[in-house]
Amino acid sequence: MQADSIPQKILVVDDDPDIRLYLASLLKSYGYTVIEAAAPEEGHRLAAEIQPAAIILDALISLDNPLNLYRELKTDERLRKIAVIMLADVPRKTFVHYQAIWGGASGKTPPEPDAFLVKPPEAEELLFWLDALLKRRSRIQNKGAIKTKPPKE
Repeated sequence: MQADSIPQKILVVDDDPDIRLYLASLLKSYGYTVIEAAAPEEGHRLAAEIQPAAIILDALISLDNPLNLYRELKTDERLRKIAVIMLADVPRKTFVHYQAIWGGASGKTPPEPDAFLVKPPEAEELLFWLDALLKRRSRIQNKGAIKTKPPKE
């Protein structure tokens, strides 16, 4: 992150207070503004309110359907373009298999997350993915901007 830029907001949604503390401390030390949520409903509300640059989400935060919040984020027109880094206590292959089975049963399989890390994530790996996703978001936003040349006099 550039020193002269406005701190980017990162939403951390995890029911484990130790993981939230770890992630918040790490991200704040790198200049990010961190907003925390302990429950899926709170995470969805905050995502809609603050429009964070990225969301770090506990994949298994809800016992009735761990993917409800993720599915809501990816089907909400206002939120679906926000990068999501998924954290889970299971390997990616297991998560993808679970997602396919659960999504297949409901008929609504959400896209795979932008990044998937096993909890607790290594600091370097998390920062690498966050930086890469934020740079990609910036490139996409800048590509959509119309560039005009000043008129010739």
